Amino acid sequence: MNFVGKRGWFYLFSLAVILPGVVFLIITPGLNPGIDFTGGSTLTLEFQNNVGQAELRTQLASAGHPDATVQKLGDRTFFIRTKELTDDDPQTEEPGDGTKPRLI
Repeated sequence: MNFVGKRGWFYLFSLAVILPGVVFLIITPGLNPGIDFTGGSTLTLEFQNNVGQAELRTQLASAGHPDATVQKLGDRTFFIRTKELTDDDPQTEEPGDGTKPRLI
């Protein structure tokens, strides 16, 4: 097959594949950055007993993570994503400085 002679068709095909993707990125808000680029922490927790998603959100809010995202993965397994902690947040205190561990 004469690839060099048909390079114009291949350029046109490449443009037809790439152009919709670029237009889509411009029209929509863009790519949704994952935890790698937004900061924060992710946890996957498996409980021995059944725990409700709302109950877990309430406990996380009382522990200082009101904006935590809680996703149920299985019967007793949850995926939790929290925002990045700053130096002003009380959770960034050093261990042994009067903070008390909490069971969630």
